Amino acid sequence: FRRVLFRSTTNSLVNAPSDNLWYNTIRSLLLSIPGVGAVNIDALNNLITIETSRTNLTLQGQEIKVELNIQYDIICLT
Repeated sequence: FRRVLFRSTTNSLVNAPSDNLWYNTIRSLLLSIPGVGAVNIDALNNLITIETSRTNLTLQGQEIKVELNIQYDIICLT
């Protein structure tokens, strides 16, 4: 599963996504996985808790990894 979190349309190097955008994107991405019933994000402790669906047990005991890839498109003007 993949989702674009943020795409800057400015030339600013300090333009970044908000924390809430990050949390909401991660929550919706995880909820789109079959078998995930609930996602709780504790931002203060940097903890994500994933609960399996009571009717779909395929994820019980499985490891779910959340990875963030940052891609920069840099254009040098001379």
